[in-house]
Amino acid sequence: MGYPVSDEYWGKIKPIFDELTELKGMKARWSGIDRKNERFYVPSLNAFLDELARIYKAHSDDVPAKLMQYMLGRYDFYKVITHTKDRTTEVKPFNIYGTLGKSTKNRKVLSKVSVLKMPTKIISMGFKKNSDTTVEIYFDEGWALSLRIHSADTFVESSLKFDIQLLGVPTNMGTRIEAWEM
Repeated sequence: MGYPVSDEYWGKIKPIFDELTELKGMKARWSGIDRKNERFYVPSLNAFLDELARIYKAHSDDVPAKLMQYMLGRYDFYKVITHTKDRTTEVKPFNIYGTLGKSTKNRKVLSKVSVLKMPTKIISMGFKKNSDTTVEIYFDEGWALSLRIHSADTFVESSLKFDIQLLGVPTNMGTRIEAWEM
């Protein structure tokens, strides 16, 4: 988002990653780690939420939009989803920079693609109900994110990853569903 994290944040996560580095050196497997959620995931997520709250408080004007742009990328795109059971294809235009649905010299646009409104406020953020590995962030304009922390390997590494899912998008996203021809 263009804002540095605080020394307080580094102080919270350094012991977590020091222990992960030690376990990595012992070639430990994640499956053999006791209380990994309590020891690694929950403190890491709490540090993340605290730091996001601090940055948002200091830079509330643009943090929601910058966070969403970081999550979605620097370029507009179409997400194409195949629904085999229903024999349909769903197309979702992520037009946050206004580059989709433009006419060219040789081609006129067939349908308008709305530019999505970026969020301007974080409404709430915290742990997902009954979870100690997932946090959810709700924004205005319909945006919402789920961030599940996990380890991607069998063996302990000195890193953790987020699996990020969109829980909500603006209502003006012109999703299109096309039935397959028989």
